[in-house]
Amino acid sequence: MVKHRTALPMAAIILLAACSTPEGEAGITSSEERQLDEAAAALDESQADYEAAIQTPDPAQATENETER
Repeated sequence: MVKHRTALPMAAIILLAACSTPEGEAGITSSEERQLDEAAAALDESQADYEAAIQTPDPAQATENETER
């Protein structure tokens, strides 16, 4: 009976180790990690373009404001 107590947990550990794959820390492959990095870079660039667009005054709007004065 004592042999079965240790054999069963050892078998479970061996089976779990055999099922693992060489993936990154988050459980994703290197290809998936690269794709996520590229997507994040594209989002950062889009956000920067958006922020620049909303901070730059519209030339047509500036002309309208000057003529109203």
